[in-house]
Amino acid sequence: MRALDSIKLVRLNEVVYLEASGPYTDVYLDNQEKITVTKHLKDFENKLEETGFFRVHNSFIINTLKINKIVKKDGLTVEMNSKKSIVLSTRRKEDFLRFIENFLEI
Repeated sequence: MRALDSIKLVRLNEVVYLEASGPYTDVYLDNQEKITVTKHLKDFENKLEETGFFRVHNSFIINTLKINKIVKKDGLTVEMNSKKSIVLSTRRKEDFLRFIENFLEI
């Protein structure tokens, strides 16, 4: 990943979620590290769509293998294993549930 001041090699299984930050993307890792990358979230969405990542909101892409639980109260909220709670976009709800069933085979 090309960060603001360096290039850092990150394994996909270390990434918990990505968050849009204006023209940048903040990448949050298992070890609680945050890396700010000089790319838009959309650039990551296209590259990660077949790898278990899902764009649950305009501002978030999550690693579905890092989900702790899905709370079905007042819509859907995804709690990541980092304890971060992310509200799921209403318009992405059905696609997300279908993705979870197919990708995670639940």
